[in-house]
Amino acid sequence: MVLTMRATMDASKFKQVGVCHGPRCADYGGRALADELMASGISYEILECQSLCPHSPVVRIDGIVKLKAKLDKVLESLI
Repeated sequence: MVLTMRATMDASKFKQVGVCHGPRCADYGGRALADELMASGISYEILECQSLCPHSPVVRIDGIVKLKAKLDKVLESLI
């Protein structure tokens, strides 16, 4: 299941954000990170397993993979 949404911090900066919701990423903080992004006003795409389980949670921002993603690093990448 892929739900497509886009992240935007302002109208001039439009970046596509995806959060892996595979089993390991979900268990290691992917779903919590997705909830934090939504609470911060950032929408995202739910990604199926990205096969990067040892590096979970995984986030893709404009196709660039962020391993062991944390909210502060994701927000930093969106600026």
